[in-house]
Amino acid sequence: FTEVSVSMANVSLLHLVSASRDLANRAGSLIRNVFETGKLHIIDKATTVQTELIGKNALNAKDPQTIADVAAQQLIVSSLQSTFPGVAVIGEEEMDSSAGSSRLISAIHPCATLPEIYFRDSPQRTYLTGQYRSVLEQTFDAERVSIWVDPIDGTKEYTEGITDAVTCLIGIAYNGTPIAGVINRPFSDQTVFGMVDIPCLFFEKRRSSKSELAKEMAHELDFDRLQNAEQITSIDLMTKESFSTRDTRRRIVCCSRSHFDERSKQYIDACKPSQMIRQGG
Repeated sequence: FTEVSVSMANVSLLHLVSASRDLANRAGSLIRNVFETGKLHIIDKATTVQTELIGKNALNAKDPQTIADVAAQQLIVSSLQSTFPGVAVIGEEEMDSSAGSSRLISAIHPCATLPEIYFRDSPQRTYLTGQYRSVLEQTFDAERVSIWVDPIDGTKEYTEGITDAVTCLIGIAYNGTPIAGVINRPFSDQTVFGMVDIPCLFFEKRRSSKSELAKEMAHELDFDRLQNAEQITSIDLMTKESFSTRDTRRRIVCCSRSHFDERSKQYIDACKPSQMIRQGG
């Protein structure tokens, strides 16, 4: 990998997005591999005494946290902090109060740029070069950049084995305004990312091999071995032209699967949606 070289004062959009994409992919691999070991080490953050839960007690946790939440956040947050001094990196999980909040995984040097395939092949190259090159190369005052990390969105679904609802989320903002975001789907081998000033979303698919690490780590998890970047197999784009064939009269509402109450239902019903999709946390 090419290491990011940044000053304390400025960071580029390309470096921020590339590092976040790489770390989301690695965290996604970790999340999937931990799931395959069956060693989730679930606690309930809603309780005052946070001890590991087993069986039905784990499934009944109101606000569950797993060891994968903690390890994935440590990987992303510590790597971003060491790579981009001065940037504020905020994780969802409270590390001080988390069971198992000791250091589980080492920080890494994330990839400083997008893989060559992005710049070599069309059509994605169109949105990363030419008139959009200046967007990628723009720099920001590091102290005004904030990166928000949700290591596992859909932790309850994760503990229940509803893996298609699980994502790893990273959002990047400047002066409080979103400028880019990354979504990794650990169990679909897919990563989606985009930048506000580039009119497309990149859908990246990767090759995933059945991990043998779950068998090897039957007794103890080695998180540094669980985060591996995988080979890209394809890249698809969603551009503004992609929406031209859609039925714009349809109103689709997407809402949380695990945090859905009567007030949410009443609000959504008032919108009179054509379809409601409950997905993720």
